[in-house]
Amino acid sequence: MKKDLHSPIHIIGAGISGLTLAYFLEKVGFTNITIFEKSDRSGGIIHSCQKELGLVETAANGLLLTKTIADILKDIKLVPLSPNKKSKKRFIYHNHKFTRLPILITSIPWLIIGIIRLSLFKKLWKPKNSETVYEYSSRLFNKDIAQNLVCPGLQGIYGEDGSQLSAKLIFGKYTSSKKREHSLGLVSFENGMQEFTDTLTTYLCDKGVKIKYGTDMTVDKDTTTILATSLKSLEFLYPKAWNIFKDVKYQSISTTTLFHNDNKPIQGFGVLINKRHSYKTMGILFNDHIFSNRTKSTKDISETWIRSNSGQDKSEIEKDLLFEREKMFGHKIYEKKALFTTVWKAPFPRYDSHLEKAINEFKQHQFGNVFFTGNYLGEIGISGIIAYNKELAYDIRKQ
Repeated sequence: MKKDLHSPIHIIGAGISGLTLAYFLEKVGFTNITIFEKSDRSGGIIHSCQKELGLVETAANGLLLTKTIADILKDIKLVPLSPNKKSKKRFIYHNHKFTRLPILITSIPWLIIGIIRLSLFKKLWKPKNSETVYEYSSRLFNKDIAQNLVCPGLQGIYGEDGSQLSAKLIFGKYTSSKKREHSLGLVSFENGMQEFTDTLTTYLCDKGVKIKYGTDMTVDKDTTTILATSLKSLEFLYPKAWNIFKDVKYQSISTTTLFHNDNKPIQGFGVLINKRHSYKTMGILFNDHIFSNRTKSTKDISETWIRSNSGQDKSEIEKDLLFEREKMFGHKIYEKKALFTTVWKAPFPRYDSHLEKAINEFKQHQFGNVFFTGNYLGEIGISGIIAYNKELAYDIRKQ
Protein backbone atom coordinates (compact mmCIF):
# COMPACT_ATOMS: atom_id res chain seq x y z
CA MET A 1 0.00 0.00 0.00
CA LYS A 2 1.39 3.38 -0.98
CA LYS A 3 1.98 6.01 1.65
CA ASP A 4 -0.49 8.87 2.07
CA LEU A 5 1.26 11.74 0.33
CA HIS A 6 -0.10 14.16 2.95
CA SER A 7 1.22 12.18 5.92
CA PRO A 8 4.17 13.78 7.76
CA ILE A 9 7.71 13.02 6.68
CA HIS A 10 10.52 13.85 9.13
CA ILE A 11 14.11 14.27 7.97
CA ILE A 12 16.75 14.63 10.67
CA GLY A 13 19.72 16.59 9.36
CA ALA A 14 19.88 19.51 6.91
CA GLY A 15 23.20 18.66 5.32
CA ILE A 16 23.55 17.77 1.65
CA SER A 17 21.95 14.36 2.31
CA GLY A 18 18.86 15.77 4.05
CA LEU A 19 18.35 18.65 1.63
CA THR A 20 18.60 16.59 -1.55
CA LEU A 21 16.38 13.84 -0.11
CA ALA A 22 13.74 16.47 0.74
CA TYR A 23 14.02 17.72 -2.85
CA PHE A 24 13.26 14.25 -4.30
CA LEU A 25 10.51 13.50 -1.78
CA GLU A 26 8.78 16.73 -2.77
CA LYS A 27 9.21 15.79 -6.43
CA VAL A 28 7.49 12.41 -5.97
CA GLY A 29 4.51 14.10 -4.36
CA PHE A 30 4.96 14.33 -0.58
CA THR A 31 3.46 17.54 0.76
CA ASN A 32 4.20 17.48 4.50
CA ILE A 33 7.99 17.39 4.86
CA THR A 34 9.87 18.77 7.86
CA ILE A 35 13.66 18.87 8.24
CA PHE A 36 15.06 19.06 11.77
CA GLU A 37 18.55 20.54 12.10
CA LYS A 38 20.36 20.92 15.42
CA SER A 39 22.61 23.76 14.21
CA ASP A 40 21.56 27.22 13.05
CA ARG A 41 22.23 26.65 9.34
CA SER A 42 21.77 24.11 6.57
CA GLY A 43 24.56 22.57 4.53
CA GLY A 44 26.29 20.41 7.13
CA ILE A 45 30.06 20.30 6.62
CA ILE A 46 29.73 22.26 3.37
CA HIS A 47 30.61 25.82 4.26
CA SER A 48 32.03 28.53 1.97
CA CYS A 49 33.59 31.53 3.72
CA GLN A 50 34.48 34.76 1.94
CA LYS A 51 37.69 36.06 3.52
CA GLU A 52 39.65 39.23 2.79
CA LEU A 53 42.01 37.32 0.48
CA GLY A 54 39.45 35.06 -1.19
CA LEU A 55 37.15 32.07 -0.83
CA VAL A 56 37.73 29.34 1.75
CA GLU A 57 35.92 26.00 1.44
CA THR A 58 35.88 24.01 4.68
CA ALA A 59 34.98 20.76 2.91
CA ALA A 60 34.18 19.84 -0.73
CA ASN A 61 35.38 22.35 -3.33
CA GLY A 62 33.14 20.93 -6.08
CA LEU A 63 30.93 18.06 -7.18
CA LEU A 64 30.76 15.75 -10.18
CA LEU A 65 27.96 16.89 -12.45
CA THR A 66 25.46 14.28 -13.63
CA LYS A 67 22.21 14.62 -15.54
CA THR A 68 20.27 14.36 -12.27
CA ILE A 69 22.30 17.15 -10.68
CA ALA A 70 22.05 19.25 -13.84
CA ASP A 71 18.25 18.89 -13.63
CA ILE A 72 18.31 19.99 -9.97
CA LEU A 73 20.42 23.05 -10.80
CA LYS A 74 18.07 23.98 -13.64
CA ASP A 75 15.08 23.57 -11.34
CA ILE A 76 16.52 25.76 -8.57
CA LYS A 77 17.88 28.23 -11.14
CA LEU A 78 21.54 27.94 -10.17
CA VAL A 79 24.24 28.17 -12.83
CA PRO A 80 27.24 25.87 -12.28
CA LEU A 81 30.80 27.12 -12.60
CA SER A 82 33.07 25.05 -14.84
CA PRO A 83 36.77 24.60 -14.04
CA ASN A 84 39.53 26.48 -15.84
CA LYS A 85 41.41 24.79 -18.66
CA LYS A 86 44.70 24.87 -16.77
CA SER A 87 43.18 22.63 -14.07
CA LYS A 88 43.29 19.62 -16.40
CA LYS A 89 46.78 18.64 -15.29
CA ARG A 90 46.89 16.46 -12.16
CA PHE A 91 50.01 15.38 -10.34
CA ILE A 92 51.19 12.74 -7.89
CA TYR A 93 54.12 13.41 -5.58
CA HIS A 94 56.28 10.36 -6.23
CA ASN A 95 59.95 9.76 -5.40
CA HIS A 96 60.28 13.35 -4.15
CA LYS A 97 59.03 15.00 -7.32
CA PHE A 98 55.77 16.01 -8.98
CA THR A 99 54.83 13.77 -11.88
CA ARG A 100 51.81 13.05 -14.05
CA LEU A 101 52.92 9.47 -14.70
CA PRO A 102 54.15 7.87 -11.46
CA ILE A 103 54.41 4.35 -12.92
CA LEU A 104 57.12 2.50 -14.82
CA ILE A 105 57.04 2.55 -18.63
CA THR A 106 56.76 -1.24 -18.53
CA SER A 107 53.52 -0.90 -16.53
CA ILE A 108 51.68 1.04 -19.24
CA PRO A 109 50.54 -2.12 -21.11
CA TRP A 110 49.19 -3.47 -17.79
CA LEU A 111 47.29 -0.22 -17.27
CA ILE A 112 45.64 -0.68 -20.68
CA ILE A 113 44.89 -4.34 -19.92
CA GLY A 114 43.28 -3.41 -16.60
CA ILE A 115 41.08 -0.78 -18.22
CA ILE A 116 39.95 -3.34 -20.81
CA ARG A 117 39.18 -5.84 -18.03
CA LEU A 118 37.02 -3.28 -16.23
CA SER A 119 35.29 -2.14 -19.41
CA LEU A 120 34.57 -5.43 -21.17
CA PHE A 121 34.89 -8.18 -18.56
CA LYS A 122 33.79 -6.49 -15.34
CA LYS A 123 31.71 -9.50 -14.21
CA LEU A 124 34.89 -11.57 -14.18
CA TRP A 125 36.86 -8.91 -12.32
CA LYS A 126 34.62 -8.14 -9.36
CA PRO A 127 36.37 -7.44 -6.04
CA LYS A 128 36.36 -10.28 -3.53
CA ASN A 129 34.95 -10.02 -0.02
CA SER A 130 37.36 -8.18 2.33
CA GLU A 131 39.82 -7.60 -0.52
CA THR A 132 41.71 -4.32 -0.18
CA VAL A 133 42.10 -1.75 -2.95
CA TYR A 134 45.81 -2.54 -3.10
CA GLU A 135 45.17 -6.28 -3.45
CA TYR A 136 42.44 -5.82 -6.03
CA SER A 137 44.27 -3.28 -8.20
CA SER A 138 47.43 -5.41 -8.02
CA ARG A 139 45.66 -8.31 -9.72
CA LEU A 140 43.61 -6.03 -12.01
CA PHE A 141 46.71 -4.08 -13.17
CA ASN A 142 50.00 -4.81 -11.36
CA LYS A 143 51.68 -3.87 -8.07
CA ASP A 144 53.44 -0.81 -9.49
CA ILE A 145 50.15 0.70 -10.71
CA ALA A 146 48.40 -0.28 -7.49
CA GLN A 147 50.99 1.32 -5.22
CA ASN A 148 51.91 4.41 -7.20
CA LEU A 149 48.75 5.37 -9.11
CA VAL A 150 45.55 3.78 -7.77
CA CYS A 151 46.25 4.02 -4.03
CA PRO A 152 47.42 7.66 -4.02
CA GLY A 153 44.47 8.62 -6.22
CA LEU A 154 41.87 7.07 -3.91
CA GLN A 155 43.65 8.24 -0.78
CA GLY A 156 42.85 11.82 -1.80
CA ILE A 157 39.13 10.96 -1.87
CA TYR A 158 38.71 8.53 1.02
CA GLY A 159 41.46 9.76 3.33
CA GLU A 160 42.86 6.27 3.76
CA ASP A 161 45.70 4.24 2.30
CA GLY A 162 44.75 1.67 -0.34
CA SER A 163 46.12 -1.16 1.81
CA GLN A 164 43.19 -0.49 4.18
CA LEU A 165 40.41 0.54 1.78
CA SER A 166 37.73 -2.01 0.85
CA ALA A 167 37.84 -2.80 -2.87
CA LYS A 168 34.25 -4.01 -2.79
CA LEU A 169 32.98 -0.68 -1.43
CA ILE A 170 34.96 1.41 -3.89
CA PHE A 171 35.10 -0.68 -7.07
CA GLY A 172 32.05 -2.90 -6.51
CA LYS A 173 29.65 -0.25 -7.80
CA TYR A 174 31.57 -0.07 -11.09
CA THR A 175 31.65 -3.84 -11.62
CA SER A 176 27.96 -4.44 -10.84
CA SER A 177 25.27 -4.74 -13.50
CA LYS A 178 23.47 -1.70 -12.08
CA LYS A 179 23.88 1.32 -14.34
CA ARG A 180 25.39 4.51 -12.94
CA GLU A 181 24.97 8.00 -14.31
CA HIS A 182 27.84 9.24 -16.42
CA SER A 183 29.84 12.08 -14.92
CA LEU A 184 29.87 15.31 -16.94
CA GLY A 185 32.87 16.69 -15.06
CA LEU A 186 33.60 18.72 -11.96
CA VAL A 187 31.65 21.91 -11.23
CA SER A 188 31.28 24.39 -8.41
CA PHE A 189 29.51 27.75 -8.06
CA GLU A 190 30.42 31.41 -8.23
CA ASN A 191 30.26 31.86 -4.45
CA GLY A 192 31.40 28.36 -3.55
CA MET A 193 29.68 25.10 -2.69
CA GLN A 194 27.52 26.67 0.00
CA GLU A 195 25.71 28.58 -2.75
CA PHE A 196 24.29 25.20 -3.82
CA THR A 197 22.99 24.27 -0.37
CA ASP A 198 21.72 27.81 0.33
CA THR A 199 19.86 28.00 -2.99
CA LEU A 200 18.42 24.51 -2.50
CA THR A 201 17.29 25.49 1.02
CA THR A 202 15.46 28.54 -0.34
CA TYR A 203 13.85 26.45 -3.08
CA LEU A 204 12.61 23.84 -0.59
CA CYS A 205 11.13 26.50 1.71
CA ASP A 206 9.32 28.03 -1.28
CA LYS A 207 7.88 24.57 -2.00
CA GLY A 208 6.49 24.28 1.52
CA VAL A 209 9.21 22.17 3.11
CA LYS A 210 9.62 23.24 6.74
CA ILE A 211 13.12 23.50 8.24
CA LYS A 212 13.42 23.78 12.01
CA TYR A 213 16.85 24.91 13.22
CA GLY A 214 18.31 24.47 16.68
CA THR A 215 16.17 21.39 17.22
CA ASP A 216 17.22 18.08 18.72
CA MET A 217 14.84 15.54 17.23
CA THR A 218 14.05 12.01 18.36
CA VAL A 219 12.74 9.25 16.13
CA ASP A 220 8.95 8.79 16.15
CA LYS A 221 8.37 5.23 14.94
CA ASP A 222 4.80 6.09 13.94
CA THR A 223 6.04 8.77 11.53
CA THR A 224 8.11 8.15 8.45
CA THR A 225 11.56 9.37 9.49
CA ILE A 226 14.78 9.55 7.53
CA LEU A 227 18.06 9.92 9.41
CA ALA A 228 20.28 12.12 7.23
CA THR A 229 22.99 12.54 9.84
CA SER A 230 26.55 11.42 10.40
CA LEU A 231 27.07 7.78 11.28
CA LYS A 232 28.16 8.73 14.78
CA SER A 233 24.80 10.40 15.47
CA LEU A 234 23.03 7.04 15.12
CA GLU A 235 24.40 6.02 18.51
CA PHE A 236 21.91 8.36 20.18
CA LEU A 237 19.21 8.66 17.53
CA TYR A 238 18.75 5.01 16.60
CA PRO A 239 20.82 2.50 18.62
CA LYS A 240 19.33 -0.48 16.75
CA ALA A 241 21.08 0.64 13.55
CA TRP A 242 24.11 1.93 15.43
CA ASN A 243 24.80 -1.54 16.83
CA ILE A 244 25.43 -2.75 13.28
CA PHE A 245 28.07 -0.05 12.71
CA LYS A 246 29.56 0.20 16.21
CA ASP A 247 32.90 -1.39 15.22
CA VAL A 248 33.42 1.00 12.30
CA LYS A 249 36.32 3.44 12.70
CA TYR A 250 36.31 7.10 11.69
CA GLN A 251 38.64 9.24 9.68
CA SER A 252 39.94 12.46 11.25
CA ILE A 253 41.10 15.04 8.74
CA SER A 254 41.93 18.72 8.49
CA THR A 255 41.60 21.16 5.61
CA THR A 256 43.82 24.24 5.47
CA THR A 257 43.49 26.96 2.85
CA LEU A 258 46.81 28.75 2.41
CA PHE A 259 47.05 32.14 0.69
CA HIS A 260 50.45 33.34 -0.53
CA ASN A 261 52.07 35.02 -3.54
CA ASP A 262 54.99 32.69 -4.13
CA ASN A 263 55.55 31.04 -7.50
CA LYS A 264 54.62 27.36 -7.88
CA PRO A 265 56.78 25.10 -10.06
CA ILE A 266 53.65 23.40 -11.42
CA GLN A 267 50.18 24.45 -12.53
CA GLY A 268 47.09 22.28 -12.57
CA PHE A 269 44.30 20.83 -10.47
CA GLY A 270 46.47 19.71 -7.62
CA VAL A 271 48.72 17.01 -6.19
CA LEU A 272 48.07 13.63 -4.55
CA ILE A 273 50.72 12.47 -2.12
CA ASN A 274 52.05 8.92 -2.19
CA LYS A 275 51.72 7.44 1.30
CA ARG A 276 55.27 6.09 1.12
CA HIS A 277 56.61 9.59 1.83
CA SER A 278 55.11 9.42 5.35
CA TYR A 279 53.60 12.89 5.07
CA LYS A 280 50.33 13.65 6.82
CA THR A 281 49.28 15.58 3.73
CA MET A 282 47.11 13.44 1.45
CA GLY A 283 46.42 15.99 -1.26
CA ILE A 284 46.75 19.62 -2.32
CA LEU A 285 44.20 21.57 -4.36
CA PHE A 286 45.34 24.56 -6.42
CA ASN A 287 42.13 26.55 -5.92
CA ASP A 288 43.03 29.54 -8.10
CA HIS A 289 43.85 27.19 -10.99
CA ILE A 290 40.66 25.14 -10.67
CA PHE A 291 37.95 27.83 -10.52
CA SER A 292 37.95 31.54 -11.30
CA ASN A 293 37.58 34.24 -8.62
CA ARG A 294 38.95 32.12 -5.77
CA THR A 295 41.36 34.92 -4.82
CA LYS A 296 40.60 38.65 -4.60
CA SER A 297 43.91 39.53 -6.26
CA THR A 298 45.24 37.83 -9.38
CA LYS A 299 48.72 38.02 -7.82
CA ASP A 300 47.72 35.76 -4.93
CA ILE A 301 47.73 31.96 -4.89
CA SER A 302 45.27 29.77 -2.98
CA GLU A 303 45.98 26.17 -1.99
CA THR A 304 43.90 23.77 0.12
CA TRP A 305 45.88 21.13 1.98
CA ILE A 306 43.95 18.02 3.02
CA ARG A 307 45.68 16.11 5.79
CA SER A 308 45.11 13.20 8.14
CA ASN A 309 44.95 14.42 11.71
CA SER A 310 45.98 12.60 14.88
CA GLY A 311 45.03 15.07 17.58
CA GLN A 312 47.02 18.11 16.45
CA ASP A 313 45.56 21.55 17.15
CA LYS A 314 45.33 24.19 14.43
CA SER A 315 48.68 25.83 15.15
CA GLU A 316 50.47 22.46 15.09
CA ILE A 317 48.72 21.51 11.83
CA GLU A 318 49.74 24.76 10.13
CA LYS A 319 53.35 24.55 11.35
CA ASP A 320 53.62 20.94 10.17
CA LEU A 321 51.98 21.82 6.84
CA LEU A 322 54.49 24.60 6.09
CA PHE A 323 57.35 22.24 6.95
CA GLU A 324 56.01 19.57 4.56
CA ARG A 325 55.44 22.17 1.85
CA GLU A 326 59.04 23.36 2.10
CA LYS A 327 60.29 19.77 1.74
CA MET A 328 58.04 19.07 -1.25
CA PHE A 329 58.52 22.33 -3.15
CA GLY A 330 62.17 22.79 -2.18
CA HIS A 331 61.90 26.29 -0.68
CA LYS A 332 60.04 28.38 1.88
CA ILE A 333 57.13 30.59 0.88
CA TYR A 334 58.39 34.09 0.15
CA GLU A 335 55.30 35.78 1.56
CA LYS A 336 52.77 33.73 3.51
CA LYS A 337 49.59 35.82 3.82
CA ALA A 338 47.06 33.70 5.73
CA LEU A 339 46.07 30.17 6.70
CA PHE A 340 42.54 29.00 7.53
CA THR A 341 42.24 25.55 9.11
CA THR A 342 39.20 23.40 9.83
CA VAL A 343 39.51 20.14 11.78
CA TRP A 344 36.94 17.39 11.18
CA LYS A 345 37.11 14.73 13.90
CA ALA A 346 34.67 12.24 12.34
CA PRO A 347 33.27 13.55 9.03
CA PHE A 348 33.02 10.10 7.49
CA PRO A 349 33.88 6.48 8.34
CA ARG A 350 36.88 4.60 7.10
CA TYR A 351 35.91 2.71 3.96
CA ASP A 352 37.59 -0.49 5.10
CA SER A 353 36.54 -4.11 5.65
CA HIS A 354 34.71 -3.21 8.90
CA LEU A 355 32.40 -0.82 7.03
CA GLU A 356 31.99 -3.34 4.20
CA LYS A 357 30.75 -6.00 6.64
CA ALA A 358 28.51 -3.52 8.46
CA ILE A 359 26.84 -2.36 5.23
CA ASN A 360 26.23 -5.96 4.17
CA GLU A 361 24.56 -6.67 7.53
CA PHE A 362 22.62 -3.38 7.43
CA LYS A 363 21.08 -4.33 4.07
CA GLN A 364 19.58 -7.45 5.64
CA HIS A 365 17.50 -5.43 8.11
CA GLN A 366 14.19 -3.62 7.85
CA PHE A 367 13.48 -0.71 10.18
CA GLY A 368 9.80 -0.09 9.53
CA ASN A 369 9.12 3.62 8.99
CA VAL A 370 12.75 4.59 9.60
CA PHE A 371 15.15 5.10 6.68
CA PHE A 372 18.76 6.19 6.40
CA THR A 373 20.98 8.22 4.10
CA GLY A 374 24.51 9.52 4.42
CA ASN A 375 28.15 9.01 3.51
CA TYR A 376 28.43 5.72 5.46
CA LEU A 377 26.23 3.64 3.14
CA GLY A 378 28.66 3.14 0.28
CA GLU A 379 28.64 6.59 -1.34
CA ILE A 380 31.09 9.18 -0.06
CA GLY A 381 30.86 11.71 -2.90
CA ILE A 382 28.06 14.25 -3.28
CA SER A 383 26.91 12.96 -6.68
CA GLY A 384 26.73 9.39 -5.34
CA ILE A 385 24.71 10.47 -2.30
CA ILE A 386 22.32 12.42 -4.53
CA ALA A 387 21.81 9.37 -6.77
CA TYR A 388 21.16 7.23 -3.67
CA ASN A 389 18.60 9.77 -2.38
CA LYS A 390 16.74 9.85 -5.68
CA GLU A 391 16.28 6.08 -5.52
CA LEU A 392 15.40 6.21 -1.81
CA ALA A 393 12.65 8.78 -2.41
CA TYR A 394 11.02 6.54 -5.02
CA ASP A 395 11.32 3.54 -2.69
CA ILE A 396 9.56 5.43 0.10
CA ARG A 397 6.87 6.55 -2.36
CA LYS A 398 6.22 2.97 -3.48
CA GLN A 399 5.70 1.59 0.02
